Amino acid sequence: MTYSDEVARHLIIDTDGGVDDILCICIAISMKKIYETITITTVFGNVSVDQSHYNVRYVLEKAKSEILFYRGAENAFDFFSIDATEVHGIDGLGGAVGFKEIDNVRNLCDFTPEPGTYDLLCIGPATNIPQIVKTVGTGNVRKIVLMSGAFNDVGNVTDHAEFNAYCDPHSANFIMSLDVSVSIVPLDVCRKVVFPEESLGKFSKFGRLSNLLQFSHRHYMNYYKDWEGIKGCFPHDTIALLALTNEREFFSIPANIRYDTTDERRGKSEYVVNRMSKNRILFGGNLKFVRDFLNFDWISEKLF
Repeated sequence: MTYSDEVARHLIIDTDGGVDDILCICIAISMKKIYETITITTVFGNVSVDQSHYNVRYVLEKAKSEILFYRGAENAFDFFSIDATEVHGIDGLGGAVGFKEIDNVRNLCDFTPEPGTYDLLCIGPATNIPQIVKTVGTGNVRKIVLMSGAFNDVGNVTDHAEFNAYCDPHSANFIMSLDVSVSIVPLDVCRKVVFPEESLGKFSKFGRLSNLLQFSHRHYMNYYKDWEGIKGCFPHDTIALLALTNEREFFSIPANIRYDTTDERRGKSEYVVNRMSKNRILFGGNLKFVRDFLNFDWISEKLF
């Protein structure tokens, strides 16, 4: 299927509310002209789904954005649940926002799609995506991008598994089976780009959200300093966003992709090259473009 430029394009960001998620969301809001609408759905992962939902609300209120957001799954397809608070902080944002109960929560089942085509950006565990695809309609999904997996690299939650893939490999496998174009952004490419500690001041261009981004990223970078020995962090989710909006800047391989669901190798990602596959794995590309983008020189005046 091909899509006309006259058809409205919509974006759904599915997030587990961590530090790199929030930066990705801030950037996506600033790119809103690309899409008719942006919708955010929340999922467990870096923090609980309730904390993820609160973090999204906090950011959208700070940005004075009217983007709709919906609460999704609190655990995986097989009821598995884990968090990454040691990486992202107890609240997912380095302790910057804490937590408050949210009244009148919109749940994912309340989401009603608009006419047009949808891009899905999954920057957390893949648990919500099957329901989202069913609601939107497979034929209306233009592309799915998953930040997921580690193929020729070591994992970040076990030796063989990347965090999002580890959380829900069953749902990730279901997505691979859909008749939809899917691009995987794994650790293999994310670890090639470091957002450096000395660039924290560049968040000033995000206006009211600059203090939140700086504070949360300091916590995030302190973890990376101890864990990876780098002075900065890997901006996984922003790379996934750029893979969606600037696909031609990346090198990818068409492949059949599978995630292991056994207890011993949960989340291990494997692939077999298949030139006929609609699914692709991004391994590199014009990463200078990504690094230049993260200078935020494209922001002509303060956002938000």
